[in-house]
Amino acid sequence: MNQWRKWLDIVLLSGAFVFLMTSNDVLPALCGGKDSRSIEALIASLKDNNPQVRVNAAVELGKLQDVRAVEPLIAAIKDKNPRVREAAFSAVANTKDPQAADPLITALQDKNPEVRTAAVVALGGIGDARAVEALILALNDTDPKVRFWVPPSLAGIGNDRAVEVIIASLKHKDPGVRFTAAFSLGRIEDARVVEPLISALKDKEPGVRSMAAGRLGQIKDARAVEPLMAAFKDSDPQVRGAVAGALGNISDARGLELVIAALKDEDPAVRGGAANGLIASDFKDARLVESLLALLKDQDKIVRGYAAQALGRIKDARAVEPLIAALQDANPFIRGAAAAALGEIRDARAVVPLKAILKDKDQDVREKAVQALEKLDPNWRQRK
Repeated sequence: MNQWRKWLDIVLLSGAFVFLMTSNDVLPALCGGKDSRSIEALIASLKDNNPQVRVNAAVELGKLQDVRAVEPLIAAIKDKNPRVREAAFSAVANTKDPQAADPLITALQDKNPEVRTAAVVALGGIGDARAVEALILALNDTDPKVRFWVPPSLAGIGNDRAVEVIIASLKHKDPGVRFTAAFSLGRIEDARVVEPLISALKDKEPGVRSMAAGRLGQIKDARAVEPLMAAFKDSDPQVRGAVAGALGNISDARGLELVIAALKDEDPAVRGGAANGLIASDFKDARLVESLLALLKDQDKIVRGYAAQALGRIKDARAVEPLIAALQDANPFIRGAAAAALGEIRDARAVVPLKAILKDKDQDVREKAVQALEKLDPNWRQRK
């Protein structure tokens, strides 16, 4: 499962399928704007003798999203260098121009699996329905990474045929495909996806079960509550954590007792999952506050951070002093989460402690302190 999450993070963190390093000293004068000269210079650089220059030109053209770059980028899909082809695919996907669909579909037959993978992701970015049948064939590609990205790309297209194929992919022999199928169904607003995701709670692969639980929590369909409660008996703590988080997200009264119990579980993955689910929950039970206050001192930093964020959501005044104490936590993630939570609760007791951490060595903590103070008192800068 760790490899799957690594592949997911590549796209989720970058916003596109570009895991190429771009150089600060290549094309420095060409990337400063969207004027005609910059566009023309970048297009010309797609034919440079240096492949890194061609890569960087494709990346920058993708950022600019200018229609003048579409045809040159499509031509770059045939570049002899696979890294250039990958960058061109991503750039074309950013333009979302349907004329790129045909060459991308052709590229699914490229000998290089990285190129085929990039083509799969790019087709999802463009969202052209003509690509569905070709993507279905790619589910049988010999390379696992190519197969892995087919369900998310089908979700990018999102028509009925694509949804049907993603649902069917929950039973694919490759667990990586099942994992991204579950991930992708959570992005689709379609009542048909709930029952298949419920079935996936019994998948033999724990990563798939965790993903299915998490997506059901995001969909928030009441049909999932009882199956999720049953799934809390899973032997894998990551799955139990995902289940507890999903029940917190859904905020159905039937799941409340299980969430409270999960906050006290011996495994940090379960405690963290439960606390994370409360960050966007509508539960306000007093027992949740008591458990979350205890978790502010948990040995696991992720658990402490989620607990702080959840307390900010619940907005119970009992949390103010413990959150003020958490502003001194050794970990900047917890200090920032505590500051943000105090801003949500908006209790005047937090003003002085928040001002004190405006000198925190971590920039994110300082920014969260400022944001919290703005919520507490818009005129705080004028007051001594």
